[in-house]
Amino acid sequence: MQNKCKSKLIMVVFMVFLVSLIGTACGKPSKPVVEAKPVNVMEAEQSVYQNEIVYFGAIEPEKLKKYSFQNGGKIENMVAFLGMEVKNGTLLATLDSENYGISQAAAKATYESAKSAVSYAENNFENMKKLYDEGAISKDDLDRSLQAKNGAVSNFASAAAAYDNANITVENTILKADIDGIVADVLFESGEMVGAGTPVVVVSSKEQKAVIGVAIDDVNKIKEGEAVTVSSDEKELAGSIKNIGKLPDMATRTYPVEITMRGGTFTVGSFVNVKIPSSTGTGILLPITALMDHNGSYVYTVGHRGKVEKKSVEVQEIKKTSVVVTGISVGEKVIVSGMKTLESGDLVKIVN
Repeated sequence: MQNKCKSKLIMVVFMVFLVSLIGTACGKPSKPVVEAKPVNVMEAEQSVYQNEIVYFGAIEPEKLKKYSFQNGGKIENMVAFLGMEVKNGTLLATLDSENYGISQAAAKATYESAKSAVSYAENNFENMKKLYDEGAISKDDLDRSLQAKNGAVSNFASAAAAYDNANITVENTILKADIDGIVADVLFESGEMVGAGTPVVVVSSKEQKAVIGVAIDDVNKIKEGEAVTVSSDEKELAGSIKNIGKLPDMATRTYPVEITMRGGTFTVGSFVNVKIPSSTGTGILLPITALMDHNGSYVYTVGHRGKVEKKSVEVQEIKKTSVVVTGISVGEKVIVSGMKTLESGDLVKIVN
């Protein structure tokens, strides 16, 4: 009886121990599974890149044309106004043509009279020549009729020239544009007197150019026809060097250089950057978006066993959307996307 009780006690103690052991095992936390973060990478390599000379310039019209009357007088009608868009043949202004019209009418009358005189003198000479051949008149009479004919022809030539000039003078009372563009300035108003050759309207062409001043050290590095890039805060256009000044501006010691552009326009008077290709260089080129900046520039690379390593870099040059850096080696896998939430030591998975 005593042995039976003792056996039951041992069984109870064992069961309590077993339950305790199982409970301890079930309550122990399991080791968490670390998931790799997806990233895109690029392998660092030596690249050849283009160096540029950058100059600050201004946008000007390709042409700025001043229009004037060839004759003086009173402006009858100033048609042009500031900002007016014009085409070849657009009327800009007219002069009072009354006095010139009177002169034109007088010149026309003289011309018609001289024309009739020539016709009469030529007919008379032909008649006199027949009479001379028949022996009816002397050689002196024939010569006098010839002189009269030649005089009439000479007078007619003078009258015709005077009439042509009178017509041109009247035509010159009308001022028209001969280029497509925009009226940049109006210097006189209707009713004002203006002298011959005095500018009255200024028209700027729609074509534009960028003008820069190139330093003496750089002027021999560029050539006419060379491709350049012209940019502002709003846009970037392709262009080419049209003209390089032969003499420097004595005030700035720079050579004036004109650049034409294609595919668009800027606001006249606005400032632009002009990038001119120069020599080439080599280095490790990365997307600027791969660069992190906190207490210095750095990038993330994929290191041993797929773990993130933080590498400090030094930016040597900025090339549009890329940067030339030192601090990493050729062949390293640089993380270029998915790095915003990364830290050193994180496990990553390359997906590209």
